[in-house]
Amino acid sequence: MLQRIKVKNYAIIDELEISFSPHLNIITGETGAGKSILLGALGLILGNRADSKTFYRVEEKCIIEAEFRIEAYNLQSWFEDNDLDYAGQTLVRREIQQSGKNRVFINDTPCNLQQLQDFTGRLVDIHQQFSLFDLQKPAYQLELYDAYAGNTKLREEYQVRFKKLNALLSSRAQLETEKNRALTEMDFVHFQLEELQSLNLEQIDQQALEEELKLIEHAGNIRQVTSSIYEALSGDEQNVVNSLTQLSQQLSPIAGLSVQLTELSERLYSTKIELQELSDDILQVGESTEIDDERATVLRDNLDQLYKMLQKHHANSAEELTQIFQNLENKSTDFDLIDQKLATIDKEIATLRRDLGERAEALHQNRKKSVPAFQSSILKQVKSLGMPHASFEVSLMRSEELTSKGIDTLEFLFSANKGNTPAPIRDVASGGEISRLTLVIKSLVAASIPLPTLIYDEIDTGLGGEIALKMAGIMQQLAKEHQVIVITHSPQIAAKADKHLFVYKEVIKNNTFTQIKTLDLAERIEAIAIMLSTRPPSEAAIANAKELIN
Repeated sequence: MLQRIKVKNYAIIDELEISFSPHLNIITGETGAGKSILLGALGLILGNRADSKTFYRVEEKCIIEAEFRIEAYNLQSWFEDNDLDYAGQTLVRREIQQSGKNRVFINDTPCNLQQLQDFTGRLVDIHQQFSLFDLQKPAYQLELYDAYAGNTKLREEYQVRFKKLNALLSSRAQLETEKNRALTEMDFVHFQLEELQSLNLEQIDQQALEEELKLIEHAGNIRQVTSSIYEALSGDEQNVVNSLTQLSQQLSPIAGLSVQLTELSERLYSTKIELQELSDDILQVGESTEIDDERATVLRDNLDQLYKMLQKHHANSAEELTQIFQNLENKSTDFDLIDQKLATIDKEIATLRRDLGERAEALHQNRKKSVPAFQSSILKQVKSLGMPHASFEVSLMRSEELTSKGIDTLEFLFSANKGNTPAPIRDVASGGEISRLTLVIKSLVAASIPLPTLIYDEIDTGLGGEIALKMAGIMQQLAKEHQVIVITHSPQIAAKADKHLFVYKEVIKNNTFTQIKTLDLAERIEAIAIMLSTRPPSEAAIANAKELIN
């Protein structure tokens, strides 16, 4: 709940600080004293937009600071999700500069405006007579009604599963898109796979094939050259090997005369042996090289197919083609897996739909059985607030389609006049009627509404006497479960305050400021007496004020 708010340099507020009671806080003051300015300042701490009228002194920044006590509201997870430090006494500060630049802090940690709105929206609800009424919206009506019917937990569990269903449906739609795209690709992928399979890539040695073809294409020249070399080395009478043999024989008699001559003799002999072996190898290469036109044709065909595939797939080698083939095989496998994934997700969706259907039915039955008591309670209190001929109905329509709220469409129907058929609130209720309806409904579901602080701005306009007194009683009851802050001109409501705050203007050095103070008992009696009569109040008004307070 809101413990205090500090306002600096806002509108005609220089600087002031207000502390609040955890129960019923009443704010009164003469028209134009600045009550709406206080509400505007509070709106800024709730994330409302600032304008050029925000600043009292344009050269200084406007600062709004609010302290909330939040231990009882299970907000630790919100702080964790937003990477902020949790504290039972949480301080929120907003600084606004003339340029429009904002700085927002929660427990002295910078955050953005969206986080501010999200956080304070969980703590404070402002109800103004001339605002866009939430009560006109069927979605808000259903939220209030579910709180009354005790459906909050069941509804939260349902919505978690409904969110999961939407996620599954989104995933399924994505898979269907992939499948449709795959259908257009699949034939082409399979064609490419068949083409590459026909090459027998795992058996292709591109380098060996190219080398073999070169040997066949140059076989004649190879045989001629190798034969000529062989003849020169060891074939004819004057060959190199014979000459080396003779030279080795000439050196042999003197080889033993020195170590050096021995080494030279051995080297000459080794050279002769090496050349003899070389000659034999050259002869073998020449004799094994054949002119095989048929084999050359086969090799050319194989290499031509390989070169075409390399060009087609922008590859540089058979190894790269093999990798491309594996990628295509993986893609083909993925096509097959899509159907398996669709089957699995369809099974999950069917199971979740059944579960949601059961929970939606439970919600419907709870809502249905709570209608009579809810209608009766609302009518009883509404009639006591100056609408004796009012009628109120809960229109609960069931459908088979699952929505985020279940299978129900709910709307409150209302009529303030005798004989009129109840119709949607947005079509028939005036501002004052909507204000009283909202007060009655919120008081009825007070224990279940998650908002700790409820603020009412002059919703009693046009009401007085016994009706205002009954409205005050409802607010007093509401303040047992919530912190309630009421801006009012009604003495009957002001008399019920746990804390009475008085707003007034003060002129200091030719400057006008809005001030606020907490009234003691004597000051309360005088303020309420003035609201009942004139300034100064009559003795009868003072007596009446004391009676109201008592």
